[in-house]
Amino acid sequence: MKIICKNSNFVESSLNRVAINKGEAITLQVKLRNGHGELINLLNSSVVISIINSIKNSFEKPTELIDEYTIQFTIDFNDITGEEDSHIRFNVTYSDGKKERFPSEDAQNIIISSVLESNSDIVGYVTFEKVKKTCEKYSHMNLNASNIPFNDSDEILSKIGDLKKLGITPRSLTDTIMERGLNPKDFGAVGDGKSHPLSEIYLTLASAQEKYPHATDLSDEIDWCAIQGLVNFCVNTIKQSGEFQNPCVLEFPSGIYVTNKTINSKPYIKFVAKGFVVIRLNNAGTALKISCDSNEPNFYKEMWSIGSLITAATGGAFILQCSKNKVANSVGLDIGNSASNEKDFARFNISHLGIIGFDVGLQIRNINTYLGVFNSLHLEGNRVNIKTLNVKGNAINAGENMRFNNSIIAGAVIGLKNESDVFDFVFSNCSFDFLDNVLELNKGYSTIRFNHCYFEEISYSLINSLATPVSIQGRGNVVTFINCEMYSPRRQYIKGKHLTVMVDGFVLRYTRTDILPNALCFFEKEDTNKYKTKHFLFTRDYAQCTAENLNLNRYGDFETANLGESLLNNTLNSYRKVSSFNVKVAEISGEVSYSGGQSLKIVGTQGCYLAFELANKIKAMAFEEIVVGFRFALNITNALNLAVRVDAYDNNEVLIKSSDSYVPSVSGTNILEWSFTPYIKNFVLPAGTQSYNINIIVSNFNGTVYLDDIIINKI
Repeated sequence: MKIICKNSNFVESSLNRVAINKGEAITLQVKLRNGHGELINLLNSSVVISIINSIKNSFEKPTELIDEYTIQFTIDFNDITGEEDSHIRFNVTYSDGKKERFPSEDAQNIIISSVLESNSDIVGYVTFEKVKKTCEKYSHMNLNASNIPFNDSDEILSKIGDLKKLGITPRSLTDTIMERGLNPKDFGAVGDGKSHPLSEIYLTLASAQEKYPHATDLSDEIDWCAIQGLVNFCVNTIKQSGEFQNPCVLEFPSGIYVTNKTINSKPYIKFVAKGFVVIRLNNAGTALKISCDSNEPNFYKEMWSIGSLITAATGGAFILQCSKNKVANSVGLDIGNSASNEKDFARFNISHLGIIGFDVGLQIRNINTYLGVFNSLHLEGNRVNIKTLNVKGNAINAGENMRFNNSIIAGAVIGLKNESDVFDFVFSNCSFDFLDNVLELNKGYSTIRFNHCYFEEISYSLINSLATPVSIQGRGNVVTFINCEMYSPRRQYIKGKHLTVMVDGFVLRYTRTDILPNALCFFEKEDTNKYKTKHFLFTRDYAQCTAENLNLNRYGDFETANLGESLLNNTLNSYRKVSSFNVKVAEISGEVSYSGGQSLKIVGTQGCYLAFELANKIKAMAFEEIVVGFRFALNITNALNLAVRVDAYDNNEVLIKSSDSYVPSVSGTNILEWSFTPYIKNFVLPAGTQSYNINIIVSNFNGTVYLDDIIINKI
């Protein structure tokens, strides 16, 4: 059996008894409290007092609100009527129309008593009696709203409900709630998607700080105050107990929580969405920051076991959103440390998180931050979706093995901006969509691997390396693509310097069939870069060739030839004319070029044609896959026909098999813009192949055609 004691509502005064003199009045100030002892917020409420005598006659007097909690009223000598005591009651009408009377009759009396001596200056007293408690004996198994004989439905015991529903041997209700998760709404959060500054409830900052000591201004959002207050409560509780391995779980019910400041949290605090939860920052700054302190123990080795720091229950989602749409210096989630003496932030897990509308979506610091796993993230609509923050120069004990799985990284200028050194990123089964740049590298010693990833509508580059010899400090960055796929009609440069790029399986899919003037190769020429590639596959009608610096045709750019060397008179040693008709010029020219300073100039009239091939065949093996393409610029008055063919030969240089010849028609133009062949010749060499050659036919044009960068690559 347990004894349960409670209060009804009551009136709080700093004075127990006050005298009223003849011909005078006294001014009193009081506060109202509910049965839990909590102050009643009276902002936007009206309060009148009733003075009730022994025969139940009463009259009312007005009051004044000094602040949201304090009532001021006046009692004068005329309010003392007769010899019997009178009682004061406070009648409150709240902003929602609800009415309540203070104090409860079973809890407290406020008495006006008269003084009968005629020679006394004192005519009466106002007395505030002590608050009475009501106590009953109950079995803890039988505590529920139906069997507790208290009338006030707002009282704490009536809110307990039937404890037997928690289990056959329920423990302390507090222990049960703490283990299952704390709700920010129990700390005052609203979560309705609207702005609720503290000024809605509190008249002064001091009164707000009684509940939210971390508040600094009445403009602070109540949702932020509640969430930060809950985090602070959990951090203090865990630090006092020392049980850092037992995380505090914050369970957010569905809703949109509006904040105006950073929620500062710790790795032993878990954020769990019970439904669809949005934390919406309505200001510049950081929505959520998680970091360690220098005075905390080395608990990081247990972090794998506590599960995700941020996650959602089945079917739910946790969203960080900025209402200012990419406002400068705004950050969605900032994780990691700022000083080398702060304890390691490592072996952590974050899942089912969306970050939308920030300058930087996810920011990872490069001090004592490593071994992070991110599952099912959705980063979209940020200027930079993921960024490593270079806090104090080179990384300190940071960057090892950051893994992103089954995530969407989309709609940004940069997918991953790596400003730090020595970071290792692995992206598995991720989708990169509608980005200007997938990866920007600013320093060295980092490795980035893409496993089974998909890229679509990448408008500028897959890799843009801005690293310099100074920033890489002796070693560049390594980027690997394994069994990836890209769908995009635009040029996909791997740009910049100090790169090692390895490709083992890359499918390039395109559907655009028009001729794009800037449809360039997969890799950009750069002497400081190294490439190791295999298993490229081109699909669909329009595709780009792989790499100019991987070109198997050493004479493809015509830069080794001399001006004036001609196919027509066989003075162009690297190529051989097969046949021609009505072609006036087919020679090396310096008038225009795509790369370098020279190209092959062909002048003809309508009905003409020129067929040519390499002067020497290229050695090969059976079943190798060959792709061929070239660039051209036009100054012609009618349509142009192009044909590309691959011929396979045996050991005796006998033709075994030829590929089909594509003959697309290209519209006439005099703009002289460089384009890539609208069809890439893709051919698998047959059994018995020892060498191959290419055959190019340019025909049926009136004017001048320039050819450059005849590219042959082996997949």
